Amino acid sequence: MRDRIAWPRIATLAVVACAIVGATFPSAWAADPAAAGGAQISSGGISAPGHPVVHRVVCKTGCLGRRKATPGAVIKVKGEFLDYVQQVVFRGTSGPMPVALTYRSAILVRAIVPPGAVTSRPFVVDESGARSNRSPRKLTIRLAAVVAPGAGVFPVEGPHTYGDGFGAQRSGHTHQGQDVLAACGTPLVSVMTGTVQYAGYQSAAGNYIVVDNDGTADDFVYMHLATPAYVKTDGVVAAGQQIGLVGETGDATGCHLHFEYWQGDWFGGGQPINPLPYLKAWDTTA
Repeated sequence: MRDRIAWPRIATLAVVACAIVGATFPSAWAADPAAAGGAQISSGGISAPGHPVVHRVVCKTGCLGRRKATPGAVIKVKGEFLDYVQQVVFRGTSGPMPVALTYRSAILVRAIVPPGAVTSRPFVVDESGARSNRSPRKLTIRLAAVVAPGAGVFPVEGPHTYGDGFGAQRSGHTHQGQDVLAACGTPLVSVMTGTVQYAGYQSAAGNYIVVDNDGTADDFVYMHLATPAYVKTDGVVAAGQQIGLVGETGDATGCHLHFEYWQGDWFGGGQPINPLPYLKAWDTTA
């Protein structure tokens, strides 16, 4: 008899509980927009794209360095939410230069540098017109030109002699530049007009500076400066402008300038060449 009474009571309580829960919390069916007549969003469907973000732009082929390209070079744009990107936008002499992609994925797109593009920080635009941030670092765009041997200024302003040259054997490597021996404190000047690509300190190079020559892809490197370079990274220098002093910082024996000439980006896709013919062409005391 007790069992016959308990079952109806349990059923009644269950119905009441379901009603309360249904009124208080959405059921699994009510939480599903499709079940409620709305649009269904799932991991297998199409989701709204995120705003495109650019982390970096680097050169892939036709390069003068990792961040140095020529017209016609293929560049890679790396970032996030690039699935719907349609264009990479360069700067041109007359304004923005949007170009179509040659490849696209969620984290990478590729495009070809158009004729007339100039050094800038490219960005991307997606199919909805949303524009990304500009690349955090500049992409240098230049024609592949060669510096004329007599077009520069000798880097050491004072009495000097020549030391170890290009290709001399070192422990585990070969010498990639030319040593110019001079008294510590002798002024050092920029051989060309350009922009300082790097200025800092390294255990082997000591105080050093890399000048990116305007109008070409070439870099000039000065090592073992007595003090930190007089011009900071991204600073502009003129040919003949003093940039530091001869020293012997880093892995150096005796006061001298270690000078390197790189065709292309310094340690970024370029290669060092023998600077001695250029130094001698610039050396008015020789």
